[in-house]
Amino acid sequence: MNYATIKLIIMKHILKQKLFIITVSVLLGMFLAPALAFAATSESISGTAGVVNTGGTIDFDNYNSNAVVDPETGAISGYVWSQDIGWIDFSNNGEADSVEVNLDDGSVSGLAYALNTGAHVDFTNYNSNVVWDPESGMLSGYGWSEDLGWIDFSGALLTLPETGQNVVPIIFVSLILFLGAASLLIRERAVVRL
Repeated sequence: MNYATIKLIIMKHILKQKLFIITVSVLLGMFLAPALAFAATSESISGTAGVVNTGGTIDFDNYNSNAVVDPETGAISGYVWSQDIGWIDFSNNGEADSVEVNLDDGSVSGLAYALNTGAHVDFTNYNSNVVWDPESGMLSGYGWSEDLGWIDFSGALLTLPETGQNVVPIIFVSLILFLGAASLLIRERAVVRL
């Protein structure tokens, strides 16, 4: 074999390594993107809350209910369906004092707006005591509705992701893999120049 053939074989080998590095980088990016997006998205509330006076429910799962919680701030937004009064807006119809979960102590406060009646479900006043248990994700306690009276939230579940969980180790491992592959490529280039 002459020098040109050997150099061509080595160059093909380097090209394969470049393709490997690019492929690994793209695949890691594909795996990291959902993890990063997951850490920043909102989480939905599921289950039902029971209306004490009527036996009706507020349904977080069906009827296109879409109440979500921002895992960074605890702000609850979106709509849920009540059998008794129709749609309830947890954003308080865009007004101040919308419903939110205190991510430190689990307390729930603010006002949700009943679209059909203009009344509120109050999580702050009237001795309302809805709290969120971050360990189980369960809500418990009662909120006061101007239309319905007491609403028992013990059937509702709110599970938040641990924001950033496992993202840093994944980024660290992928960076080490990329640097390791890049160092192999640099070593090969040094061998070719000799």
